Amino acid sequence: MRIIVLAFGFLLALQATLHAQGGIRAGFQVSPTWSWMRTDDKSIEGVGTNWGLKFGAELEFPNLKKTDGGIAFVTGLGLGLNQGGTLLNGHQQGVFWPETNLSTPVLDTLPRDSRLTYHVTYLEIPLGGRIRFEPIARAGDMDIRINIDGGGLLGVRTRAVGDIRGAAPAQTEDENIVNETSSISLSWQLGLSAELERSGGGSFVIGLVFQQQFTDLTKDNGSVFDTKINAWRQENSRGAFNMLSLRLAYYL
Repeated sequence: MRIIVLAFGFLLALQATLHAQGGIRAGFQVSPTWSWMRTDDKSIEGVGTNWGLKFGAELEFPNLKKTDGGIAFVTGLGLGLNQGGTLLNGHQQGVFWPETNLSTPVLDTLPRDSRLTYHVTYLEIPLGGRIRFEPIARAGDMDIRINIDGGGLLGVRTRAVGDIRGAAPAQTEDENIVNETSSISLSWQLGLSAELERSGGGSFVIGLVFQQQFTDLTKDNGSVFDTKINAWRQENSRGAFNMLSLRLAYYL
């Protein structure tokens, strides 16, 4: 957390230094999120939704033409809390978290219809572009414009805990599953937002952003009993999450 605070201070200092030179803007965003998981294994289904939160600081570098609209480059630093979702085991048996010292040993091997929920926190660095259209209306002393955001998102896992429920022989939560999750996450995202920009400075932004992780959230350390071959095999499915965010941001 101390690193985040220092980073926010650095971004603000950088914005104050460079604003006069090119209109660089600094902003803060606090965005509720809804994420759900998917896999490429038909016997492991994504079910349920994680409610989470993103917050952080952003820097917006305008286009060189310095026009009222145009394309801007956006980066920053933030945290994504409680990202992931729930997977439903459809295999006869499965060992999904073998590198975790589970609090209840009977959960090492799970039956069909067991549910595994991933709660992952990421340190996030967005790298993307923003199309800022010319104002479409004016309300009082505020211009209203539409923005389109798109690009990539680098995530570094800082925390991962998991729950086991459903048909499992016991229920547990907040198991430390760091060893079962990948340390790096790469995603793409696309969003649409409305910006209310005051004449005297300061802008409030509200919009929706869709994010899709394309790296594997899981490390595939486990194994499942495959009834097609009547034997155990490695559980090597790609498990990743989709996310919808309500983007709430303020730019200085």
